[in-house]
Amino acid sequence: MYIALKLFEKLLQKADELTIFVELTFASLLLRLGCYEEAIKHFENVIKRADIDDNGVVRYSNVDKPLMDAYLRREFEVRSGSNFDVPLRVQALYELILAYVKLAEVEKAQDVALKLENNAKTRDRRLDPTFSLVLSMAGYAYKLAGNKEKAAKIFVSMLKIIPGHPPIIEALESCDM
Repeated sequence: MYIALKLFEKLLQKADELTIFVELTFASLLLRLGCYEEAIKHFENVIKRADIDDNGVVRYSNVDKPLMDAYLRREFEVRSGSNFDVPLRVQALYELILAYVKLAEVEKAQDVALKLENNAKTRDRRLDPTFSLVLSMAGYAYKLAGNKEKAAKIFVSMLKIIPGHPPIIEALESCDM
């Protein structure tokens, strides 16, 4: 990972601006390296840029599973054939929550979880193939941020959309509600 960090540092010296995807990747690396404050700055920048152009996705495949947290890994295992798409802005919001949780900034994490939930609510359930994933991620985000009640509410609503969905059932059970 430190080799990747050195490569990003060289890229930052040469490039005027990183593409939104590359900046998200850099922020994700910083998060994994424990550079939470710096990661947060980049995640926030990605989110601002995605507000202007929210058409990007992060496409995961089997080789990317080690990069996912436990909740997304489980979703990937259940939903995926070979690829797993997450809207870029949603991925940035989710990882921003992970950074705030690592810094024990629970209120900020819950504020971002609300933004993630609102993002899910703006998607058309019938037309957007990422709707249920984004709503699931909002539930996971609330759970990670310590709001098990809100997480459970989302998980229950998700089970109406995808009855018997194993990752949601497991997450709901872990809320102890």
